[in-house]
Amino acid sequence: MHAKLWLIAAPARLIVAPVKMFASIFLACFALCTNVFAGGGLHLRSATWREGETIPLESVYNRLECHGSNLSPELDWSGVPSNTKSFAVTILDLDAPKPGGWSHWVIFNIPGDVFHLEAGAGTEGSRRAPIEALECVNDYGTRGYGGPCPPPGATHRYVVSLYALKVEKLPANLDAAPAKAVKQIEANALGLARMTVTYHQ
Repeated sequence: MHAKLWLIAAPARLIVAPVKMFASIFLACFALCTNVFAGGGLHLRSATWREGETIPLESVYNRLECHGSNLSPELDWSGVPSNTKSFAVTILDLDAPKPGGWSHWVIFNIPGDVFHLEAGAGTEGSRRAPIEALECVNDYGTRGYGGPCPPPGATHRYVVSLYALKVEKLPANLDAAPAKAVKQIEANALGLARMTVTYHQ
């Protein structure tokens, strides 16, 4: 390369190299932060509810035209993000004819050292949920868990979401307003794990 051309190209190299390095660092940090919020390894599982499969009859609603046992699912989780102070679980029917979906269960203020909910923890009168936890009124108008009961012939999708939260407790008055509770849960989330199951009659 001629001396004059090298003198012109050299400053360009000096500028481009740091820019490339900065871009690489930025992208790596962005990916890391995104993965942390997406769960950072947070994993949700259940002995009876499995991703993409049908909800068992024991967890189906026990009123209207449905004849299940209304037993909330057993849930376990692991891979908890650091600084987690509490957990929340929501179950939402995405296909219900209601803006934002149909709320089947919102439970929050689960202590940060609890990694399991027994089957039936959200079932009315069971007393199996952690004593500190609070449950919202669901869209059936009852407190706690209300199982699936879609119209006959329709297949509905139910999203179970586990949130790891950065706060120990959310305000107790949120138990009367599931939509507001979910907004507060999402605003304080450090991690999120989900599974989607289905049910049809």
